[in-house]
Amino acid sequence: MPDKIKFFTADYRDKYVYIKSKKFLIGSFVVDFLNQYEENDNGARIASMRYDNWMSSSKMEKGYINDYEFIKAGQEILYILDVLPNMSPFQYLDIEAEKKLIAETFTKENADYILKYYQQRARVSLQDEGAMSLDILPDGYAEFSKEANKLLTRVKALLQFYKNIGNDMIKAFEKLTEFVWGLEDLEHYKENELLTLAYDIFGVDRFNIAAEYAAITKGKKKMLVKRLHFKTFYSFILTDFFEGLALGHYPRQCEVCETYFLMKNARKQKYCTGFAPLDITGGKKLTCRQYAAMVGRKELAKNDPIKDIYTKRCACIRTELSRNKVRWDLAYEAKQLAKELKTRCDYEEDYTYEEYLKDMERNNLYDEAEKRIKKE
Repeated sequence: MPDKIKFFTADYRDKYVYIKSKKFLIGSFVVDFLNQYEENDNGARIASMRYDNWMSSSKMEKGYINDYEFIKAGQEILYILDVLPNMSPFQYLDIEAEKKLIAETFTKENADYILKYYQQRARVSLQDEGAMSLDILPDGYAEFSKEANKLLTRVKALLQFYKNIGNDMIKAFEKLTEFVWGLEDLEHYKENELLTLAYDIFGVDRFNIAAEYAAITKGKKKMLVKRLHFKTFYSFILTDFFEGLALGHYPRQCEVCETYFLMKNARKQKYCTGFAPLDITGGKKLTCRQYAAMVGRKELAKNDPIKDIYTKRCACIRTELSRNKVRWDLAYEAKQLAKELKTRCDYEEDYTYEEYLKDMERNNLYDEAEKRIKKE
């Protein structure tokens, strides 16, 4: 991996993955990601921070650099690094060291240094053919070029990594949720059917991964592990998904609390072992399974139009936020309101499906969310 992008080095052994000496069940990172992606709009906030990154990357490809955009690109990355600890596996990694690297890299001095290199390289390219054939270079240019290219390699790798991480998260979230929804159409949850569904959704992606075998120490014992170095978030999360799938581990979404949980068998389990939201249990402390049994929800229809409308509306809100078409506070309030409306439609007899459809329309939802913000 180029220059210290070390986030995704993980060790695999049996059904566990080891990161920074911590042990996790394979497949658990997929579940964490699905639960954490929408929480506080983590994914959308990360995806929205890439304008100056894109501008700097685009100009550097053409052999130019703007110091203001270069510094702003670094500030965008630092913002992303403020959000990333809300999600796995970043809370287990050395974010502070990465912040220090970004702060030291994206400076006006480095921007000026790179621009000076571009200018000198252009002058060298204009030398006459005799000088070029004899490899005659200006004094100090060879060493200067070597150092400048080292800096450029690091800068381009960092820009590429953080420019892509938002897209990686959007792509992973959309495909993983499609897999979760697709489980309802399967007759059995056997490996053959699960893998067929996964390949239909994900296709065949070539992951940018470096692999090696390494020895690690656990307590007083040493053991051999498969060490994988990931250069993208997408390759990391999809490796966790497929490695988990091969072990019979796969994500599901609880139909009561809507939390994602990890299945480790082939049962068609619809509810997690956590507690149901108090606002739907009347304040009673019940697990999701207990609540489902109490209200007779053991067998729900495969296609739930109420949930489909809610899911699609939230996806549209995320997309608009990532494209800076809606404010962050408005997007957050609109999603909270959408969840409330879904709960009302599920459990309040006086709130009709037709009213729900109207209230969930884009303009109506945003208008009501804006009114709530102004009242606060």
